[in-house]
Amino acid sequence: TVLAADDRLFVVTLDGRLHCFGIEQTEARHHPIPPRAKLPANPTAAARVKSWIRSPENAQGHGLILGGAEPGVIHELLRQTELRLTVVEANAAKAASLRELLTASGYYGERVTVHHHADPLTFSAPAHFSRFFHDHAGSSPSTFRQVAAFRSSGPYSGDFETPR
Repeated sequence: TVLAADDRLFVVTLDGRLHCFGIEQTEARHHPIPPRAKLPANPTAAARVKSWIRSPENAQGHGLILGGAEPGVIHELLRQTELRLTVVEANAAKAASLRELLTASGYYGERVTVHHHADPLTFSAPAHFSRFFHDHAGSSPSTFRQVAAFRSSGPYSGDFETPR
């Protein structure tokens, strides 16, 4: 990608490097990436996630978590699977906190995104979007809302987890 701004030319390479070219001759500066924060181990979450992922096929692709997302569970899903996770959280402060934690650990934007949505069960994910679906929204859903949420799960495969 090539961008022009502020009398400079910025080039982003395929390996993720950013180069800046300008009129003046300057010494190249390197900005090291800070070390990633480690997410805390959580044996209880590890056991729960292991029980959810019933087959290797469901450990790949996309996963959708609706409400009540716990950092330990998200971390274990990222550790035990190759899923790309979409987390939908009703609590704006919790969503922001999850984003900060996952950004510091290097997962945010790479394998997980967090969305704030007032009612996670009405989040509009595409049909057949995920192989793994976990509904932990704190509200008591109607049959319509459960069907709308289930719609995002794959038609012939996948794990659909709900505490109800």
